[in-house]
Amino acid sequence: MDSLQALLAEMGSDAAGNAHIPLGRVGGIHYARFFLLEPTADLAGNAIPGELFFMADFDSPVSARVDNLFTAGQGWQEILGHCEGFAGAGVAACKKFFLEHTVRDAAYYANTVGLSVDQVRLESDLREALEQRVDGSPELHSLDPAAIRGKLVDFVRRTPGLERSLQAAQPPELAWRLRELGHLVLVPLVGLLLLPLLVIAIPLWLIALRLHERADVESTENPQPAHLRDLEAIEDFGPVNQFTAVGFIKPGWFRGLTARAVLFLIDFGARHIFNHANLAGVKTIHFARWTFFDGGRRVVFASNYDGSLESCVHQAPTQVWYSAYPSLTALNIANNAAIRAGLGGVEDDRSWLSRL
Repeated sequence: MDSLQALLAEMGSDAAGNAHIPLGRVGGIHYARFFLLEPTADLAGNAIPGELFFMADFDSPVSARVDNLFTAGQGWQEILGHCEGFAGAGVAACKKFFLEHTVRDAAYYANTVGLSVDQVRLESDLREALEQRVDGSPELHSLDPAAIRGKLVDFVRRTPGLERSLQAAQPPELAWRLRELGHLVLVPLVGLLLLPLLVIAIPLWLIALRLHERADVESTENPQPAHLRDLEAIEDFGPVNQFTAVGFIKPGWFRGLTARAVLFLIDFGARHIFNHANLAGVKTIHFARWTFFDGGRRVVFASNYDGSLESCVHQAPTQVWYSAYPSLTALNIANNAAIRAGLGGVEDDRSWLSRL
């Protein structure tokens, strides 16, 4: 574990360009992280070995991003060499082991579905270029808002690299949209068919849940000072932070089933209701995921968010964290997208200029 900790610490000092796995060279990764969990025991006292996690928020197609992930650097062999069961060599063996140990998320949230890394960066460059143009062109200040806007649109049209901003951003692929539509229709339809059973089952479930809660022993555990120091060392270097928390699912089929049902509903809501810059009123989360592991005995929650949070006892230190745009908050990204859309006149001149 010590040698792996040292390797991850070295990578974490430069997640984008380190010599092992330079995540900034993969392309199409919004955020990524490596974190290591120490050996522990589950709630029944059964030993659980140390575990290494890699999580990433990719643009599609994921298969191409994974290919790039294993050719961007030579560090996978060294990293996976610390993992039980890995005895191969070369890119193909590393990728095979990686895919065999991939775990599906129970629930996943993206701030804005279909927003690519390239689009975020293009729209950020557009805003910066327009601001510099306005600040460096005193002659624009005496013009009316419509004339200023027209001059800026001409500037974008003539500037290599920015002219792409005049084209509308590409929506997600049709096949993906059709799959999402099918899921949106099918799940409520199944729920409607099961409604007679659910009318009986839900009140009974709520009673059982309350009885379980009353029987639980309240935890009084607080974060240890060393744990807090580890967390503080990797947080608040910019406006965007990462958060990783790990916890056990309480024993018994009722708790496991309840957790899975709740996360199924969260996933449905994140996919079809809160899928554009708003997770139940929270607009500062870029990506979030909930994932079961250890045979469903534990769950990890991982997010990338704006601002900072108080550390908690279940928060896990993230040894390597990468962001493709670490200085951009979710509100910055949404504003930049509105500036691009406004090049086509979808917003009145004065309001659009106030975004710069």
